[in-house]
Amino acid sequence: MNIVNKSHSFESFEEAFYKVPEFAKRLQVNVPITLEEDGTFSFFGEGQEVYEYRVLDEDLGWGS
Repeated sequence: MNIVNKSHSFESFEEAFYKVPEFAKRLQVNVPITLEEDGTFSFFGEGQEVYEYRVLDEDLGWGS
């Protein structure tokens, strides 16, 4: 079972966007990036979802 760490907080969307592929591949799940009330961005946060990184089957080794 994978445990989701909600403490990933970023000052900019670009920083979160840069780091999300590795995070999603490690967890092997799609990862939403949310805009929090304090203006930061988080993975699996409580704020409004602004983007969802989708893990491709090839990234998991399931593709051809």
